[in-house]
Amino acid sequence: MKEKEFEKFVDTSVLVSKADKNGKITYVNKKFSEVSGWSLEEAVGKDHKIVNSGFHPKEMWDEMYKTTIKDKEIWNAVVTNKAKDGHLYWVDSYIKAEFRGNGELKGFTSLRYDVSDVKKKELEIRNRMNAINQSNAVIEFDLDGNIIFANNLFLETMGYNANEKNKVIR
Repeated sequence: MKEKEFEKFVDTSVLVSKADKNGKITYVNKKFSEVSGWSLEEAVGKDHKIVNSGFHPKEMWDEMYKTTIKDKEIWNAVVTNKAKDGHLYWVDSYIKAEFRGNGELKGFTSLRYDVSDVKKKELEIRNRMNAINQSNAVIEFDLDGNIIFANNLFLETMGYNANEKNKVIR
């Protein structure tokens, strides 16, 4: 694959960003701009926190820094980010620290795959399942006929209390 073809392939499939050792953005690709709403010109020089949704605990980011800087490994997680206009989007993120020859931290490179459609469907399914569980007595069996799940409405309908749930589900 030629270099231009490869660049086009990357630009249309993954979000790419680079940041210096202080977390200031030095580069974002076209896909990053499309998904986040931040153009290259707007993003360069800003702290990478411009896409931070505030959804994740500080400990998650501490783990990212430990993995990338101390362990010198690639960190991966699905991250909820916030676009320039405020809407949330989800990315499967891979972050790697870059070091100079003398071991000094140079910066970070991040590759992200937009998984927003999948996460939205997951939330939709979860919401539907919650609604079903709140309005219907639900029981689930394995292939051998053993009960593997029974919601509270089923247990109440059948006369079991919460302490007897383990007697029902084996």
